[in-house]
Amino acid sequence: MVNPSDPEPGAQRDSHTLASDITGSAHRPDPASVVSTSSSRGRFPLRVRYLPSTADPAGLEGETALAEIHFGGSGATAAAGLRPTARVAMEPLGGSATVEVWTSSMPVRYGEADGIQYAAADEFLFGVLSAPYKIASDNFVDRVQKVFRDIFALTAAQGYPHLLRMWNYFPDINGHYDDLENYQRFCRGRAQAFQERYGDFNFLLPSACALGTGAGPFVVYFIASRSAGVHRENPRQVSAYRYPPQYGQRSPSFARATLTRGGEGELLFISGTASIVGHQSLHAGDVRAQLDETFHNIEALVESTAADEQTRFRSLTDIDHLKVYLRRAADMDIAREFVERRIGAGAQAIYLVGDVCRRELLVEVEAVLSSR
Repeated sequence: MVNPSDPEPGAQRDSHTLASDITGSAHRPDPASVVSTSSSRGRFPLRVRYLPSTADPAGLEGETALAEIHFGGSGATAAAGLRPTARVAMEPLGGSATVEVWTSSMPVRYGEADGIQYAAADEFLFGVLSAPYKIASDNFVDRVQKVFRDIFALTAAQGYPHLLRMWNYFPDINGHYDDLENYQRFCRGRAQAFQERYGDFNFLLPSACALGTGAGPFVVYFIASRSAGVHRENPRQVSAYRYPPQYGQRSPSFARATLTRGGEGELLFISGTASIVGHQSLHAGDVRAQLDETFHNIEALVESTAADEQTRFRSLTDIDHLKVYLRRAADMDIAREFVERRIGAGAQAIYLVGDVCRRELLVEVEAVLSSR
């Protein structure tokens, strides 16, 4: 069973504040603060697993857990030893896994700064923030902006300045406050932080998703790297950061996918993807048609990336992990049948009840493709 109380053997938390890291130099831990593994550097050093809550994480095949993200319920999740941990208040469907576990084949050190828990392993850093922000408040945009500022400061200080992938979850994403949709308010705070940090930031944006939960805290988790990834756009879609003003005062700040390479492998993060062609939502009210359009979009991303970057994965059947967010729990059987028909039953999948950023969209899918 995933035991939140058991620390990694020999691990210590590296607690400090960002003020001590203002030089931007990478932190060098004491050897005692590092969890070692016996894996070789030839393997890709980052891996994800979707596990039931009753699973025993001891069988990590010589790898060390970086972080645990628990789905379901709205209560707090106890710290998993030293590992970054959060709970996302989304109901898992159909007996699917409830815990997303990221692991590394390299030595891992843990720390915390400005409320962000993190785990650093050679080339990659995994960070988690969970905060009880009130969404319907005057300061939500400012709080979002501060979250991203703190993430930028942490990743720079630790020597991992390149964001690869971000996940964002908060309640009432389609609700309104002060005549503005909460998702658009989130996009404003995020874009302001990126612009403040990078200026012309469009080509630095990581892959990402933003979904609405039924309750619970504001949760952000992310992966950053010492080396820049290759951020990809979709030939079937307008880049999100170039959406017209009808979708908000500040466009969504993310890339459609990000490719990263390490060891002898490669990994492609597919952002949350929905039934959008150009910049318009299609097939309102028809979950089957939206699923079909969504997977056409994912297929275009995978195939164009394979052609341009000469990756080992070439098609939808190379997807090994995906999360399917459904606005309506009743669409679970339709979604599972569709996924298994399009990509096969071999991929690990989590099906979750979650609100997509546009009200007319019934489903959103994210995916991970890896070669090892």
